[in-house]
Amino acid sequence: MTEIKAGAPIEVLKPEEAQAVEEFKERLLAALPGQVRDIILFGSKARGDGHPESDIDLLVVLENPTKEQTDTVCDITFDILLDRGVELSAITYSREEAMRKRELGTPLMRNVAEEGIIIMGEAIVVGEGKPQEVARGFLDSARERLRSAALLLNSGLYRDSVSRAYYAFLDAADGALASRRITPKSHAGTISLFGLHFIKAGLVDGKYSTWFKKIYKARLDADYKRDRVFTEEEAREALEQATGFVETVEKLLLPLLEE
Repeated sequence: MTEIKAGAPIEVLKPEEAQAVEEFKERLLAALPGQVRDIILFGSKARGDGHPESDIDLLVVLENPTKEQTDTVCDITFDILLDRGVELSAITYSREEAMRKRELGTPLMRNVAEEGIIIMGEAIVVGEGKPQEVARGFLDSARERLRSAALLLNSGLYRDSVSRAYYAFLDAADGALASRRITPKSHAGTISLFGLHFIKAGLVDGKYSTWFKKIYKARLDADYKRDRVFTEEEAREALEQATGFVETVEKLLLPLLEE
């Protein structure tokens, strides 16, 4: 069980980034008096391995927010982006929701517990969790992504279909890792850790490593190369491979999910 490191964010953030985080905290406290319980810096900036363009990840826990109050968090981050050019990516939970996710031991909460830096509030502590429920949630999400990819394919939206198929791959792999309480830090981390713990261990056919690598590159093209034209054949292959991968992971985890 790990606790969040206590300390000022100035040590891991550039001066302008630390000022933006401080402004965010002060404006949030002023806008939502009595609501703000925790603000925690996590992600690549907290770890000290972020790129200059990386956004600043913040977990914000509010007592019992309304939709309007949750929207206020987004409004403040957007204002700071426009005024300071610093991108704050705030994930907002109610106190009850944060507690539930902590008890489940979701990957996000495990990352916050391991690497987070408290801006205000208390430490997040994660115990054994409920890996079967977390894994099931990822596989449900993977199935939803497959349905989205199929709808986009049938509508001739091949670029977006390829992107959704990739995220089905990713969700299924994250589900497999979550079943073992393994928490990646990034997409690349998911691919690497899945390869280490499932493909190299002989639990999953090695062909999925090739498929994952191929669709990873295709997703980057789909999301960032606007001039890249995807064909129906490419989108259909991506969907078929993603479907096969999700089904393989589901079968692998079936004993755990039936507990």
